[in-house]
Amino acid sequence: MRIKIGNRILVFDLLDLDKTVLGLNSDSFTDDGRHVFMCDLDGVCLRDARKEARRLLSKFDLPHMMVFRSSEDGYHLYSLTPLTFDELVEITFESKTDYNHKMCMLNNGFTTLRLTEKKQKDSKIEFEGEIENEESDRKILKGAKSALLKMTNN
Repeated sequence: MRIKIGNRILVFDLLDLDKTVLGLNSDSFTDDGRHVFMCDLDGVCLRDARKEARRLLSKFDLPHMMVFRSSEDGYHLYSLTPLTFDELVEITFESKTDYNHKMCMLNNGFTTLRLTEKKQKDSKIEFEGEIENEESDRKILKGAKSALLKMTNN
């Protein structure tokens, strides 16, 4: 909608929340400018998503990775470890995450993954498990983990 007020134009949209896809940002769980790693893998099977998670855990000394199915051939990975934006950029560009996800991160200064189903295709977010790196002593945001599972109805 557009409304003219004097020499200015106010532009806004009314959203139908039944059709809106809700998302979570990489800086949603911290208040100090840190981020959590979020990865959007398309065109992969569960085995390959887990393989990618293990590779990233080892390479970047991350303590864990949560794996969620996002569609028939798509997965989301989360590591709920506080990271600087520079660390987030390094891990994201090393990952096999979707190219648009990488570009949006650079443009926005954070990453976003959806928490709700897309209406146009079967895409419910389902928790597939967690992979742990026992050798890492980095912090995990435990409250964020509980919140993520509740927000995705898992």
